Amino acid sequence: MTRRISLDSRRVDYPARVENNDGTASDDTMSEPISNRGAPRVLFVGKYSLEDSAGNAVAVRRMMDAFAGPNGQPAGTPPGATSRYVQTGRSAGEAAFALFGFVPTVVHALHAGEAAALGAELAEATGVPLVVTVTGTDLNGSGAGAVDPGVRRAALARLEPAAAVIVLTEHQRALLADGLPGKRAVRIPQSVVLGDDEFALREALEHVAGPELASKRIALLAGGLRPVKGQLVAIDAFERGAEQLGDWLLVLAGPVLDESYAAQVRERARALANVVYIGEIPHGAMGTAMGQCDVLLNSSESEGEPQVILEAQCASLPVVARRVVGNIALVEDGVTGWLFDGGSDLAALLHDLAADPEKLSSVARSARAARLDRLDVAAEATAHLDLYRAVSE
Repeated sequence: MTRRISLDSRRVDYPARVENNDGTASDDTMSEPISNRGAPRVLFVGKYSLEDSAGNAVAVRRMMDAFAGPNGQPAGTPPGATSRYVQTGRSAGEAAFALFGFVPTVVHALHAGEAAALGAELAEATGVPLVVTVTGTDLNGSGAGAVDPGVRRAALARLEPAAAVIVLTEHQRALLADGLPGKRAVRIPQSVVLGDDEFALREALEHVAGPELASKRIALLAGGLRPVKGQLVAIDAFERGAEQLGDWLLVLAGPVLDESYAAQVRERARALANVVYIGEIPHGAMGTAMGQCDVLLNSSESEGEPQVILEAQCASLPVVARRVVGNIALVEDGVTGWLFDGGSDLAALLHDLAADPEKLSSVARSARAARLDRLDVAAEATAHLDLYRAVSE
């Protein structure tokens, strides 16, 4: 038995055979209400490869692992879910063939951009609800100033087909209520999984650059190399405040996401003695890498709810973050981290913190205590499963 759906103006034989977690096949049950069909079958749609360290990819991996549980068994929130992932860049027809044998009961797109657009096509084609998580620049915009109204309108338009929108912060909920009144919005806080894979950061720095560099205090700026992450702001601060920041080393880590911008970052980093770009830290090693640093630096122009700040706070790594909407939702200045406005502020702040290690430790402890609930992945998974079932009834 096959289910025929229309994709890209072509007729595609879409199989009714469903692959379970254990690899066995089940019969077509799409005509039954979801409440009678057991575990949801979730099709995630996102921009990045599942192996990527970008926050959206990390979130999808975390949910897929939580739904499946250890050894493929349902997680601690029965009945769990079966899930697959499609990366944008494919047409809906290509995605259907790539997913041969998997019929979703809900499509979940991460980011109100191309992921939401492809997700809407796939949801319509399979006749199931669409859920979209708004993450950062899709609603907040790409800069610290006012958001282009046209850009926001386009993002909101891509959310129109969604049965529900997941927001990460109350600020996002307010933006959605203003732009799409009546749209179902559910806030689901992100959880954190701290990897403990080996990553000998200081040993590698000593091998490459010598013991003097490796012994400095490390400000880790982890994020993909693209303009919105503001690496050049941090580099400017370390260049202009070199005398103030003699005790510090800026370590830039992340994949190249914008070739032109990355070339500028690398060139500037090579020219400075107190800045180094080390490439991407595998997400599974992020917890270990953070344990060898002194602060987590975030200089982004725009954020939603940055996963890397949550990870640092849960790892007891002090956070120094730029004063933008997504960051201030997580960082209370002087209590769970520190906020800065520009490069001169950053240089002065790091200079002062270097002289007060006890203050660094105290604020890091406070931040961890405030974020302990984010280590509960089962709570995040349960909230997602509840929403999937609710929109499918």
